[in-house]
Amino acid sequence: RSRTNHNISKDVFQYYDVVYVVDEVLDFIKDENWIDIFGPRLYMQLPDELDNKLELNANLEQCYDYLIQLEDGNRLDLHL
Repeated sequence: RSRTNHNISKDVFQYYDVVYVVDEVLDFIKDENWIDIFGPRLYMQLPDELDNKLELNANLEQCYDYLIQLEDGNRLDLHL
């Protein structure tokens, strides 16, 4: 549940949706250090990378998602 929905009560499962509209998705995928602007990461999941490895036809040139848990307790769903 996104933190941007003010009609729901807050809970530990809420996250921030962050969307970057970019021209070259692959440039961002190659070097993920830019993600550190949000703070230190505890872990990060790459669902599109997994889909690609499972040959589920993820189009990595069109979009890419990161599911991130930060050290400060915030969660991000980051979309390129």
